[in-house]
Amino acid sequence: MYNEYFFRLDVSYYDCQRLYAGNIPSVILTDERGRRIQIATRYLRNYISSNGIHGRFRLQTDNNHKFVSFLKIT
Repeated sequence: MYNEYFFRLDVSYYDCQRLYAGNIPSVILTDERGRRIQIATRYLRNYISSNGIHGRFRLQTDNNHKFVSFLKIT
């Protein structure tokens, strides 16, 4: 069984440049239920486009809170 966290991200390309460059190892996101989750920025890099990162995402962790998946769902 997995823990699921849902996020809406709306980050400009300008703000994403530091994430893509690898200067920031992790970020803290607040999910739709108000829970704060720290995630490695490497999981966000695949979703950076020329417009930045936009959409709704799902993070899944195992029962030990270890990363399982991070997917764009809309």
